[in-house]
Amino acid sequence: TTTAVTVGDQSVISPVMMPDVTALDEIVVTGYTAQRKADITGAVAIVDMDETNQITSVSVLSKLEGRASGVTVGSNGQPGSYNTVRIRGISSFTNNDPLYIVDGVPIETRDMNYLNSNDIESIQVLKDASTASVYGARANNGVIIITTKKGQKGKARLNVDVSMGVANPSRGYDQILIQDALDYHEIVKRSHDNAGLDVPTNIYGDPNNPSVPNYIWPNDGVNQTMTVDESLYSWPDYLIMEGSAGTDWWDEVFDPSLIQDYNIGLSGGTDNALYNVSVQYYNQDGTMKHNYMDRYSIRANSEFTYGRLTIGENFSLAQINTAGGLGNFGVSSSNARMGEGSVVNNIIKAQPVIPVYDIDGYFASGK
Repeated sequence: TTTAVTVGDQSVISPVMMPDVTALDEIVVTGYTAQRKADITGAVAIVDMDETNQITSVSVLSKLEGRASGVTVGSNGQPGSYNTVRIRGISSFTNNDPLYIVDGVPIETRDMNYLNSNDIESIQVLKDASTASVYGARANNGVIIITTKKGQKGKARLNVDVSMGVANPSRGYDQILIQDALDYHEIVKRSHDNAGLDVPTNIYGDPNNPSVPNYIWPNDGVNQTMTVDESLYSWPDYLIMEGSAGTDWWDEVFDPSLIQDYNIGLSGGTDNALYNVSVQYYNQDGTMKHNYMDRYSIRANSEFTYGRLTIGENFSLAQINTAGGLGNFGVSSSNARMGEGSVVNNIIKAQPVIPVYDIDGYFASGK
């Protein structure tokens, strides 16, 4: 604080400096420099990790959605799928992914699923072209700087975090698709009548008095199948499938799913040594059945000081197991996620008269 002292006839003056309580300017680390936020001319967004960690998600990138202006995050909903991040839209005909910097190291991939979001200390999004002065041409699409947690001086601290959630599928095609087998036959009948063609009789029998068949397979392609010797069943050579009065394929494929996240962290340090160790198990079942992701991860960093010498490490190891997916069956292009061979498209094409399982419990099909 400012102190005024009257000299008068004093030959020695001994003022005492008193501390002044004031607010410090926010400091932002950009590349290799630290600057006051008020001095930064570029666009920088800082994400509040305390808020984002309230969201249970496999990817730290998905937690950016709605947290930083000009940043959009997309995903196909499949557990463990990559996130598509765009900063201020699309600027190139080729790669529009931002550059990722994790603890000062550029990461040559957009797959950030190996990172445990509970290990993240801060995320900064650099959104304008001035970042190229620090990171070069790779920063043309913006930069996302991720800094992981470090040990803090003091007693050892053990943190245990457990969170669970439920993911619900969005409103499905069962709200618009025909669920009743005989209602579907009416569409088949009208389409053939309007085209001047004979109405098929191999599934529903008499077009004017249709009925759900006892079996849809085996079938001779002409007559409705009402009796089959089930003792002849043999998988996969001689399958037998019963007719269904109406299969809700969306309900059969999609269900609410459980998300689990377990974290254990240990950190602490002295004047000369700091450490932080964390272990995580994350499990997410997809809303589509038989679709899941498991992640086991461990992260450790330490820092030891000997005079002017500082030695430390950042160590991260993750194992990710996934099963299922929304990809196409029999379609070579990995980009055609929602094409004709996808699960969702097959839900649209599957008739309600087709059962889910054959008589022996194997999955049935439109044989």
